[in-house]
Amino acid sequence: VIKDQKNTEYFSQVELDAFYEFKKKNNVKEKYICLNLWSYNHLNNNTNDFYHHKYRESDFNNFIPLINNLIKKNYSVICMGHSSNKYDQIENENLINYSKFRTDLLDLIILKNCYAYISDCTGLDYVANLFNKPMLINSSFIDFFHTHRKDIVYVLKRFYSENKERDLTFKEAIFDEKLFYKIKSQTYDFKNIRIKNNFTEDIIGAFNLLEDIIEKKEIDINKKIYSKKYWKLYRDGINTLGEDRKEKEYYLNTNIESFYSFTKLEGKKKFIDL
Repeated sequence: VIKDQKNTEYFSQVELDAFYEFKKKNNVKEKYICLNLWSYNHLNNNTNDFYHHKYRESDFNNFIPLINNLIKKNYSVICMGHSSNKYDQIENENLINYSKFRTDLLDLIILKNCYAYISDCTGLDYVANLFNKPMLINSSFIDFFHTHRKDIVYVLKRFYSENKERDLTFKEAIFDEKLFYKIKSQTYDFKNIRIKNNFTEDIIGAFNLLEDIIEKKEIDINKKIYSKKYWKLYRDGINTLGEDRKEKEYYLNTNIESFYSFTKLEGKKKFIDL
């Protein structure tokens, strides 16, 4: 993260014309949302085995209520990335399956001009961050998070323990199962843990929180308390890492500005106790 960095990117008029033509052809509204869901499609021609990434992919059906909610709010939704086949099941003029004809150049210009960016942790997150775009990140792992801006909202997927036969609390995930910064599926398989999608209302709630932050609406005090408790536990988790981890110094010595939304669990346990 480079603070106070001024964007010096430059697009030629020809490149900008391609963007305006894309918007006109697809009737893209001024306020549009970029949705980027991880897939294996960009790895199809790679001979390496990427099975260790199996928990990265989200169930697309879990995002359909969010997409419908965004369209109802009069946003255009531009689907980015390499998951074009996922979006075919939704027929709506306000959902643009840009992933069918994406280009690296248009990726940049589309991201730079979007209202907000939604992702389940993909490479384009770093581009959206470079352009200081408001972001909702639905993460499969307790990983390196962008925490330097208030207009970044996180929500974690659920960790289901086969041994305990229930979803884990955040404390259990960090201290009992030691899942901090573990992103390979082998770790979860060894511990008999499955990563489960969030409840759809939690995904919608996370975007509503981001929207309130963008529009500078007053945030409910309980949401602020919940977020602060999450980041307190996150920092406690950082302390469990070895002294050689350079990210430890960054997170422990930098104010965390970003928000954590809400994760509902099945059963009586709470992901984070208030």
